[in-house]
Amino acid sequence: MKRHKILIQTNVVMPTGIAVDPIHNYLFWSDVGSFPRIERSSLTGTYRKTIITQGIAYPVALDVDIKVSKLY
Repeated sequence: MKRHKILIQTNVVMPTGIAVDPIHNYLFWSDVGSFPRIERSSLTGTYRKTIITQGIAYPVALDVDIKVSKLY
């Protein structure tokens, strides 16, 4: 039985962090490639969106506080 699935495969250079928001059904990840950024998608990999591109140099870890709906 297969227990894993690739959700995001394109335009990801060097992913370093991942976090899940099960309340809002979001998957967040950080990428430290040539253009560091933090992105999100739905838990199924759809509705991909870049949410932070400025003011970050090397994003390596992410965490979601579901009580206050914040990403750190």
